[in-house]
Parts: sequence; C-alpha cells; structure tokens
Amino acid sequence: GATSVAGEVFDVSAAHLATSPYKRIVRYTIQVTPTTSQVCTGALVGSRYVALAAHCVYNRDTNAWTYGVGGSSDRGRVCINGTCATVTARKMAPGWPNATSSTLRQHDYALLKLDTTLGTTNGTMGLSVVTDHSSLAGFDSMLYGFPGTTPDGSSPSSTNMWGMHCNIRDVLTHRLAYDCDPSGGQSGAPLFYNSGGNYYITAIHSGAGTFYNTGVRVSTVRDWFIAEMAGW
Repeated sequence: GATSVAGEVFDVSAAHLATSPYKRIVRYTIQVTPTTSQVCTGALVGSRYVALAAHCVYNRDTNAWTYGVGGSSDRGRVCINGTCATVTARKMAPGWPNATSSTLRQHDYALLKLDTTLGTTNGTMGLSVVTDHSSLAGFDSMLYGFPGTTPDGSSPSSTNMWGMHCNIRDVLTHRLAYDCDPSGGQSGAPLFYNSGGNYYITAIHSGAGTFYNTGVRVSTVRDWFIAEMAGW
C-alpha cells in the first residue's frame, strides 16, 4: 500500500487491511475492567495461532495470567478489519516468569490459540530461520500494529493500523535492536520482511532496550513455536 522511509509512521488504509501482509496482523484485546482494556498486537503464524509478546498475557508483577472481566475463561479476543476470533488458550515462553532485567526482552514471547481458523482464512507469516548478521541488517524491515494512542488522534480499533519501516541496528545473540518507534498497543507486533511475496517474522516487539527498541530473535525461538503449535 504505502511506502515509507525508516522512522516515518503511516496509517494503513481500510482498503489495504484486507490484503497481505496487513490481514495477517491482529489486534489482541482483553477487557480487564468494565472501563479498561489491554491492547497488544500479534501475527497469525498458524491456522489457529498468533505469536505476540509474553507481557501481553502474563503479569510478572502479580505472577498471574491476565484475564478479562469474564473470569478465568475470558482470555480476550483478536480482531483484524472487523473480523474477530476468541482466544481459547495461551502459552508463554518458559523463561518469562523468572527472567532477570537483563534477559527480560529475550523471553518476551507467547502464543495464542483461537476458536476459529483465522490463519487459514487470512494467511500466515513465516518464522524466519535467518541467523546471519549481515542478512538481517540488510532487510527492509517493517513493523505494523495497533497503537493505543494513534499518531493522528483517531480512535484505536482493529481497522486503525499504523506501521513503519525500520533499520536493524544491532543483531544480538537472542534479540534484535531496531530504530522503529512503536507505541503502546503495538507490543507483540511482528518485525518482518518480504521475500518474494512471502512475509517472515525476524523479531517480536517487546519494548525499549538500552539504545533502541528490541524484541526476541525469532530464529532462536522458532522451534519452540513449532513444537507448541503441534497438536495443540
């Protein structure tokens, strides 16, 4: 749809939300009180599965899963462009609850299971296997999601997606650092690239790092996602 230079934020038009890669990126919401909802972004990575950040599903401060006002059966829902699915189950990185401040971002990944095959309908993103520093740094990386506060002040919704192109600034053992500047609500968003019309996730956005924003390197946790989706 739109073109951009690194650092420039732009909105995805309603017409483009029904096309790839945008229709493979979902808004995850949990109504945590009658007047407050928690919003994150995720990516469809399987027929019923969404990859996103662990802090979107599990609160380390309370050592508890985040549930909605409906109780322990209320795990929220995902929506894109007005089409929604209910979250029936969640898994998180095994190292997330006890991660230290220095390892927090590398363990900030999780998986949602949906009640419908939204991934079959909309298509899925691949989990990148690329580990080479120069290859990763050379990608035209993109990050799209659903900010809680939009750049133009419009109302947040599953039809109000914003994105940007990023430069990968550092390739670390377990993380990537990049100069995209997402905002609240875009936690869990995929950092991805296009290869021949296919889209591959290289990182799952976690938050601020020492110098740049950062997320877990998907190539290092790809096997976890594949294993956890199998038979679930």
